[in-house]
Amino acid sequence: MARSMLVINSSSSSIKYALYHLGRVASCIFQGSVEGIGTSKSSISHKSISTAQDLKIMGKCIGDHEAGLKKVMDLLQQPQNVCTVGHQVVHGNEKFSKPTHITQEVKKAIERAIPLAPLHNPANLEGIRIAEELFHCPHIAVFDTAFHSTIPQLSYMYRIP
Repeated sequence: MARSMLVINSSSSSIKYALYHLGRVASCIFQGSVEGIGTSKSSISHKSISTAQDLKIMGKCIGDHEAGLKKVMDLLQQPQNVCTVGHQVVHGNEKFSKPTHITQEVKKAIERAIPLAPLHNPANLEGIRIAEELFHCPHIAVFDTAFHSTIPQLSYMYRIP
């Protein structure tokens, strides 16, 4: 049975995703997005990398992130093979500087960082909550703020090159 990893970026009105086959080398097999969540102009774009087939579903109202992620599950072939789910999270405060296994404590820390990313962290948490219900496997958070954690202090304190 081929194992795969699902990567999710859950934002305020969209979900972007990619499914990777985990062979000797990880390779993307599906990617797509659910756009306009909560509006009458919701759409899903889904692409099979191996067959170069594109699917676009438009005009169907996707009321919330849960409905959107369930539609994604329907489009993925054999989602039961997902052994890990990765989540892009915008702000992890200063606490997270590398990919982190998601626990209750990590979710509380993401919640505490909501004032620092009020448009992003709530949707990131919602995506984590829903994905944990749908995929019973390890979930890993990768924080955008970790990218900046290795920059020398002088570089991030001052706007001079």
